[in-house]
Amino acid sequence: MKEYCSLAEDVSLLFDKAKVEIDDDVLYYLSLEDWKKTLSEITSLPEYEKDRFDCDNYADYIRDYLAVTHKLNGCGKAWGHIPEMHCFCVLLIPGGFICYEPQTQEFKEYPVERVYFG
Repeated sequence: MKEYCSLAEDVSLLFDKAKVEIDDDVLYYLSLEDWKKTLSEITSLPEYEKDRFDCDNYADYIRDYLAVTHKLNGCGKAWGHIPEMHCFCVLLIPGGFICYEPQTQEFKEYPVERVYFG
């Protein structure tokens, strides 16, 4: 598994019109294939419960798991209208990013309006 890193200011350029907040100077991430392998380690997720454990909590859960177990901070918490406001993850990959739906553990194409790395 090869790990990549990018300076925070370079990462913010990936998100065209989105509001981007980054708390770290350097972001560490993987290739898409290595993200898939790493995320496949997550075999059980908490049950969805409106307002108590919903989309934003799933995004936090995945981000925290990756930070704690793999020291990877290249997973961001993102928001976009799908069609209503929804929270999901974005994973940095070499040359860009991909959206990840933590509730279904699928890669999606979502509009990113806001993203937080930290």
